[in-house]
Amino acid sequence: MHSIPLRALLLAALLALPGAAQLTVDQRLIDFQHLAGLYAQNYGPYEFKRDVMGVDLLKLLPWVDRIRAAKSDIEFYDICAEYVASLKDTHSSFSSGSTFIARIGLSADIYDGKVLLDFIDRSTLPAGSYPFEVGDEVVTLDGRHADYWTNELTRTIAFANQRATRRLGANYLFYRVQATYPRAPEIGATLRLEIRRAATGAIESYEIPWEKSGYPITSVGPVPTPAARHEQDLASTPRLNHYGLPEGTAPMLEAFQNKRWDLAERGLARLRGLGGRNPYFTLPAGFQRRLGSRTSDFHYSGVFPAEGKRIGYLRIPHFSPADETSAWNELFAEIAYLNANTDGLVLDITRNTGGGCYAEDALDLLIPWPYLTLADQIRVSRSALTSAEAQLASAEGLGLPDELIAQFRSLVDALRRAYQQNRGLSDPVPGCTLMLERDTARDRLGNILAYTKPMVILTDELSISFADYAAAILQEAGRGPLLGYRTNGAGGSVYSTNAGFYSEASTSITWSIGTRNRYIGTDDYGTTNRLENVGVRPEISFDYMTRDNLLSGGRLFTGAFTRAILDEIAKGQ
Repeated sequence: MHSIPLRALLLAALLALPGAAQLTVDQRLIDFQHLAGLYAQNYGPYEFKRDVMGVDLLKLLPWVDRIRAAKSDIEFYDICAEYVASLKDTHSSFSSGSTFIARIGLSADIYDGKVLLDFIDRSTLPAGSYPFEVGDEVVTLDGRHADYWTNELTRTIAFANQRATRRLGANYLFYRVQATYPRAPEIGATLRLEIRRAATGAIESYEIPWEKSGYPITSVGPVPTPAARHEQDLASTPRLNHYGLPEGTAPMLEAFQNKRWDLAERGLARLRGLGGRNPYFTLPAGFQRRLGSRTSDFHYSGVFPAEGKRIGYLRIPHFSPADETSAWNELFAEIAYLNANTDGLVLDITRNTGGGCYAEDALDLLIPWPYLTLADQIRVSRSALTSAEAQLASAEGLGLPDELIAQFRSLVDALRRAYQQNRGLSDPVPGCTLMLERDTARDRLGNILAYTKPMVILTDELSISFADYAAAILQEAGRGPLLGYRTNGAGGSVYSTNAGFYSEASTSITWSIGTRNRYIGTDDYGTTNRLENVGVRPEISFDYMTRDNLLSGGRLFTGAFTRAILDEIAKGQ
């Protein structure tokens, strides 16, 4: 007789309790009002979403009607997550806090517009039983077309552009996370999968068991509701009396610097190379790696030959190194080497998940002349203003230079003016320093330390948050052409907070909106200086997401950026 692990018994017991106490309708409405109030109070891009995208988060009645009709807490969570995802904002999301994950040893992505397998874990899916291969097409899952699932799985979490969102949906086909997809525990024990084999065109059927971990949320509570008057319908009140950011968050200026997509770190996405140090493609023949072999290396770099030239390659996976000083020193030394030993540089910020002000410190070593950073307009709450005022008072007591204090006071005044307005946005203010103007890195004698040779910058739809900003700064500085695909469009700063008194969920909120220093014309958003949803458009368009690149290790891609940097070197000569 085999013993059953205690953990399995507990999980079975939890799954067997769908009828456990649920939140009341009033409790769900209160929590939804609280969620909507958070966004009414703090969401920076509200007017942009309303006026340009036609999404008005303050029109609650359709959502309230659905919540009134919800049959379970899972359905309530589902509606809240869909409400936030309707903003099509990479930074803004809703999480139930569940630890439940179901996975299968496969991953998929969108290549040539189709959902193709791009990884197979042969330790769990041996070729003898599962002979499908990388590059084969995913046709159906549990009897529904793959496109249905890419839409369904991103109904409750979305990126800032549709192409990136669809890729996120493909990522979740074999990786169901209840924290962001509340209905994840509703899957069965196995997945019925149909695959179209690339070699024969035949469709083959498989049944693959899900590996499940963590504990699903099936209900919340029971939680008592304090006695209250009921003369006024909760649904008629557009927002709660919410007093800004929660206690314990980072000071205003520090929080303003957080331009990072955190879901990748929390294990909620497995898109190949996302936030990864090592390239997701094979570098050209003759490539000699310099950084990236040691676990302590933050950057990845090397040199390869092409048509008699020496080409440098530098990848920055994100802008949140654990030790910014060590990372900058590493980059400083590498730039010195590349300056002395290469004719041109390919800078790779594709699949970069953003981060903090290390981005601008790194740009000081990549732009060899004075340049402008980007500014944000901040949605000002009382606590954000109070925090900034407290920091100004502290700075005034430190004996700092008058010029610096004047700049700080100007920033606080901009916030104060915005606070006096209804949902006021501040004038554009810099995030990492008190001025938009930055100089290149120089030694004490004024000599330039930054890379001075020609450069090409690689971007894609997963260049996220501070990577959006970095791409725009480099483009506006005229540092070299961008090659690849438009960046993600996660244009703002983000913070997280609790999102329910009774349901104990959480949400991340974009509380500023990034502004460029120039306007650009677009087919989809008109003429605008916004980063949110718009992203940064490359001068040289190239789509990595093809089956040919998947199977060849990015051969066409590396050929394209090699040609581009050789052309830039020729222009420089």
